[in-house]
Amino acid sequence: MSYCLFLDDCRMPHQVNWVRIPDVEYEIVRSYEDFIAKIKEKGLPEFISFDHDLCVEHYKQMIDLFYIKNGYYQYDSFEEKTGYDCAKWLIQYCEEKNLDFPKYAIHSMSPVGKSNIYAAITNYVSRRSYKNKKYFT
Repeated sequence: MSYCLFLDDCRMPHQVNWVRIPDVEYEIVRSYEDFIAKIKEKGLPEFISFDHDLCVEHYKQMIDLFYIKNGYYQYDSFEEKTGYDCAKWLIQYCEEKNLDFPKYAIHSMSPVGKSNIYAAITNYVSRRSYKNKKYFT
């Protein structure tokens, strides 16, 4: 069964207008746990739109990033997992099942979080592409 997944703690897909995402019906998940449960239940979606900050503690650290300007999230200090953790889990899932990563967008308003998700996914896609290339001599 084909479906599209929207990860965000509070927004709905129709509220995202700063990133182009397909105008389709989405399965909406609000947390890391919901994200994993949905994929385990329905399999790999054909498209995912990622948010990074999934609870209040993530927003506070994002605000601190702008004022303190340290430029990175302290992921090990979070009690709740982020969209970045969801992306890392999905990369591992795809790797274990030998699957291509689905089409995706990152609609997060957090520039650092968005960059972290993008880097993790891009790294996986590049490694998978390199590993699957056939070389002729």
